[in-house]
Amino acid sequence: MKGGQSLLALASAIVSRSSSLVVLIFSSQLLSADEFGVFALLMVIAGVINAMVSGGGDMWLNRFTWRQGSEAQRVPRLWFMYIFLCCGLAFSIIALAALIAFGLESSPAMARTIFLAVLAAAIAGLFEAMLAVARASGSVAFFFTLRDLIVPLALVALLALFAPTKAADIFALWAGLSMSALILVSILMFGRAARATPNIRIRRVALQRLTMHTAGLIYGNLLARLATYIDVLVLAYFVPLSYIGGYRIAAQFTIGFIVIQHFLFLGLPWQLRHVGAGSTAGAGRPAVLQRQIMLIGLSVFGLACVWIGGGLLLGLIDPRFAALALVFKLLATVRFADLLWGPQHETLVSRGFVMADAQANLGALIGFGIVFAALIAVSPPAAAVAGSAAAALVVQTLRNRMLLKNDIMPVVGHPFGPYLPVPIYVGVAAVAIWTL
Repeated sequence: MKGGQSLLALASAIVSRSSSLVVLIFSSQLLSADEFGVFALLMVIAGVINAMVSGGGDMWLNRFTWRQGSEAQRVPRLWFMYIFLCCGLAFSIIALAALIAFGLESSPAMARTIFLAVLAAAIAGLFEAMLAVARASGSVAFFFTLRDLIVPLALVALLALFAPTKAADIFALWAGLSMSALILVSILMFGRAARATPNIRIRRVALQRLTMHTAGLIYGNLLARLATYIDVLVLAYFVPLSYIGGYRIAAQFTIGFIVIQHFLFLGLPWQLRHVGAGSTAGAGRPAVLQRQIMLIGLSVFGLACVWIGGGLLLGLIDPRFAALALVFKLLATVRFADLLWGPQHETLVSRGFVMADAQANLGALIGFGIVFAALIAVSPPAAAVAGSAAAALVVQTLRNRMLLKNDIMPVVGHPFGPYLPVPIYVGVAAVAIWTL
């Protein structure tokens, strides 16, 4: 993979995550404390819906990508079925949201906000699905530039221009922008598909495997998003909405660690399938290892910045968020430890072990629930942070076992293996229990 595309992936991750944070920060200034709490909570739910609609878009097509797709510009196998499935999911979710939201006759304003949040998330999911086709056919630069540079920056510009004071209005802007981008990329990709789609006949056995692959990715993505945001969703029942807004901003900063990891490995659609077996390195291992080592170096620098200036940063955003400085630092440490396992999720999905990855996320949710329930009497924030550490430990350990069980060589980029991240999770949980 060319170094320029590695830099583009990294820049895209930074801009995309920074834009998401800017949207949250803008919203915290434009909305009232409770309105911002509602917005932050619905953004979490929207993220789950987005993942469901795209069906694991950026990773779904890895299994059907031509090894030399970047040179041939060949559209992935079965791309049309992928788009058809995503459309069906989007329309079903929008219809269900309409029934639920407008059933809230006692609160029409909330109904409108909920519906617009779901609508925006579903359209954004379809947009990402079409871009996934572009990426898997070799248009990696186009994928990153449009999805992670142009669209996020455009949303920030719209917020600055219109300065909405209601969460519903922010979701309306997001929906309109996503629809415009979806139309643009659809025109481009359908034009390419008409010229370059391989003539493939789908047999019954292949269709069954495709259905299981898709169902597994949707199930896995749903559980993955829930595992990532479960602390925010559960904590909302125990603390005021104004606190949730600040916790959401702190959590969003830290999620940037794993998002950057995901972005860096998106540019390796076939290399992740060929990392090696046992002690024998595969053809794709050098590229994966190079990015993993770079990622660890960047994450060490990022974690140091969080511990040195995290409190100051939150205070600059809003003085009431400064009290969450330690929460911010501990969550960032958990996400840093996640990176030390290597691209386990991306490797499993690329090799077709989508259900195994999904079950690992289910284990994470169970682990969070057990730890949170055990520590809720200590304090809700301590229970949430310790639960997040437990969830991360469970999901990464299960993924690692699955890789080893299937004779797939993990690519961690350091000589310590699990013996480095595991104590970090335990340490974070201990600090949370004693200090929060």
